[in-house]
Amino acid sequence: MKKIILISVLLTISSSAYAKKIHYFSGQKEYLQQCRVCHGGSSVFVVNYTMKQWEDFMVNNGKDIGLRHINSNQYKAIQAEKKLKPYFETERYQKRLPYMNVFLKRFAKDSTNSPLKK
Repeated sequence: MKKIILISVLLTISSSAYAKKIHYFSGQKEYLQQCRVCHGGSSVFVVNYTMKQWEDFMVNNGKDIGLRHINSNQYKAIQAEKKLKPYFETERYQKRLPYMNVFLKRFAKDSTNSPLKK
């Protein structure tokens, strides 16, 4: 009986850690596909802000940061050139926002994973 409990606890812990890695890698992939064009590599841009600043940017389900982008001239020019629907108005953005949040906080300026601390 003890073995079964121990195995179930270990499986729960390992699956939780695996799920966090999936969130991190999905967020990084989304950053590289959608954000790198304007903001550059993630190791340069993401580390400019603290975890608290990233949380503040992501309030209201990311609508605030979306509006900040939608109203910028650089973003408008890129969208017009590519003739695309603005990314921040898509369902994909809403689905991927939690993954981006994990990724951005993981490499924030005050995170233990920040490249600046190495």
